[in-house]
Amino acid sequence: MIILTRQNDGKKGTHGTFRLQGLEFHSLERRWEDNKPFESCVPPGEYVLIPHDSAKYGECFVMVNPELNVYYRKDSPGRPENGRYMCLFVHRGNEVENFVGCIGASHAYDVDNDRLLSSTTTACKEVNRLVDAEGSYRLLIQGALT
Repeated sequence: MIILTRQNDGKKGTHGTFRLQGLEFHSLERRWEDNKPFESCVPPGEYVLIPHDSAKYGECFVMVNPELNVYYRKDSPGRPENGRYMCLFVHRGNEVENFVGCIGASHAYDVDNDRLLSSTTTACKEVNRLVDAEGSYRLLIQGALT
């Protein structure tokens, strides 16, 4: 299982860290806005990661946990009108504005400017490869929300 730990150090977004096969990655998400679709990060909890080929971001994973109101697709069975969907782990982007319910990843984080550094495209491809190698397709998000 992958464990992403959120910290409360972001000025605009929610910064966190996670490890995969001995490598540390930094994450960036929107702030908590009561799980509002396209405005909030997803709630803490355990997610299944489903492989997905995004037209915009390429190969990635969708986070799914119906008990937390987070579904794979808009037409997922049982998804209520306010249900979240297509929340990606992880895709490229450096600024919090690049993420609408999704998570970005990089090897470096600029605390002063609240942004991911380095090539996020390369980091995301690396994360996707390592998630496949890790094999559990489970993500636990923990830590405080602000």
